[in-house]
Amino acid sequence: MSRAGLTERRAGAALGVALALLGVLGLSAVGFGGLLDGHSATLIAVRVTAPSAVLMAVTGWALVERAGRTGG
Repeated sequence: MSRAGLTERRAGAALGVALALLGVLGLSAVGFGGLLDGHSATLIAVRVTAPSAVLMAVTGWALVERAGRTGG
């Protein structure tokens, strides 16, 4: 694998870890009850709802998974 490909893979994995972490923190701040009730919480100066936190966590997981598979 080329050096540029390795750098892209690492950047994707780092972004995925950050998104997954923020998603889990956001979901723990809002709680599962927020999925239906529309609750929100402030996470690092950004309003986060439960559906957006779940989306961040799943997107982060997918990025990390993709970076691990393309490496070989």
